[in-house]
Amino acid sequence: MLFASVLSNSDTRTLSIGLQAYASQTDVYWNQMMAASVVVSIPVLVGFLFAQRHLVAGLSSGAVK
Repeated sequence: MLFASVLSNSDTRTLSIGLQAYASQTDVYWNQMMAASVVVSIPVLVGFLFAQRHLVAGLSSGAVK
């Protein structure tokens, strides 16, 4: 996260750096931050659900000699 925050600007930020915009020095907008976190994590979960079968097959085939 430090690497992304140093090398990005307002046009090229990552999602984790964008979530920091919901926190200021005086207030944290928890409800918007949690809603944005759910929206950001949905594509990751969907991708994992599709790849889970292949991950398990690869791990189990590598364990058996």
